Amino acid sequence: MLDLDLLPIVQVTIVIRTNSFIHSFIHSLIKEHIRFDAMKKNEMACPAIAWLEVYFRKGQIGDWVNYFSQEQSDYVEKEANEKLKPLGLDLLC
Repeated sequence: MLDLDLLPIVQVTIVIRTNSFIHSFIHSLIKEHIRFDAMKKNEMACPAIAWLEVYFRKGQIGDWVNYFSQEQSDYVEKEANEKLKPLGLDLLC
C-alpha cells in the first residue's frame, strides 16, 4: 500500500470541485488532452515507444475479425472461453 498523505489531495479536490472556474478549466484541459488526435500527436502519451510512427489506432469494436486468420480467431475464442466459463460468462461473437 502506498504511504500517502491524503489530506492535501482531498483539500485540492474540494477547491477544484467548489470553484467552478477551476473546475471548468481543468475539465476543458483534460478533454483537450484525451482527444484521440491529440494523443496520437503527443509523444509523451507513450514515450517508451515514441519511435513508432503510429501507436494509437482508432479501431472499431469487432474489427479484429478483419485482421485475424481463422486459426487465430479459433485460438482466441478457445482461450477466452476457458477463462470466462469458470466465471459463469460466455464469449459473445
